[in-house]
Formats: sequence, structure tokens, C-alpha cells
Amino acid sequence: FLKSYMNYNNRKIYFKLSDYNKIDGIIGHECINEIIIDRLLSILGFHHLNYYLINANIKIDEAIINTYLCASYDFKEKGESKIAFDTFFELKRKENEKIFDFCERYNFINNIYEMMVVDYIILNRDRHGANIEVLYDNKKDSYRLAPLFDHGLSLLCKVREEQIDDYDVMEEKIT
Repeated sequence: FLKSYMNYNNRKIYFKLSDYNKIDGIIGHECINEIIIDRLLSILGFHHLNYYLINANIKIDEAIINTYLCASYDFKEKGESKIAFDTFFELKRKENEKIFDFCERYNFINNIYEMMVVDYIILNRDRHGANIEVLYDNKKDSYRLAPLFDHGLSLLCKVREEQIDDYDVMEEKIT
């Protein structure tokens, strides 16, 4: 949940830390997952946000900690605004319109299918309406889906090493 950003050459760069809590410190491997999934999506040719791994000294509660972060450039182009997909759907859908019909109407359907395939392959547990964003270009009066992003909670991210042998990927999970 610890995120920050900086401006560099007129572009915003976001930094994301793996899971942190005051008792255990920095735990998990979300940053590494972002890098692995970035490389996989590049191989598959899917439209996605690129991530970069950075070794950094960070300060939390006056303590300096050496750790890894992942960094990514802002996916918005100049003049674009963003809105969460779930909010966009509620605002723009026609009466009784189903979500796949809506995605077809806005030419998002191929992106949605790619996202579903990727999330299935990587066991993504964090895809929700705010992790799918719609970008609006005011000058062109056009919408597009943001590239796929935020895959940190995948690849059994929250499963401890001693639990892996007993983890059933086909078991229905309610989160």
C-alpha cells in the first residue's frame, strides 16, 4: 500500500513497495511479481504497463530500510483523464446493458479477454473495477482502456513457502 511518485523529464513515475506492516516490516514479493508479469505480457504481446525494479533505501517511521521497489511511468497521455472502469460502466451503460455488450460498444472487448486470460494464468487476486481504468481524451472525445497494470497479488503472493505444497489453485476462494 505504500506508493509514491516523482516527476522526471515532465513524466510522472510511480513507485510501489511490496506489502508492509509495522510488525513484520516489508514482506511479500509483489514488486518481483510486477516484473515477472511485465516480461510475460511482453512475450505474449499484450498491452500492459512496463515495470522496472529498483533497489532503494526508504524511510519508514524514521528507520532507513534497504529494499526493492517497482517503478512505472504514468500510463496517461497528455490531456487524458482517467476513471475506474466500474464507475465508467455505471455512468455510461445503457439501460439493461450487459457488461460484455458494453465493452463491445466501446471497443474494449479484446482488452477484457486478454485481461481475463492473463489473470487466470497468473492467479491474480486483485482485479477489480478500480484496477481497470478508462482513459478519456478530451480533444479527440475518445475512450480507451489503460494498459494492464497491478499484478502484484498474483503468483501465490500471499502463500507462505511452507503452504505451497498444500495450496489448491482450483479451490474456490472468497475474498
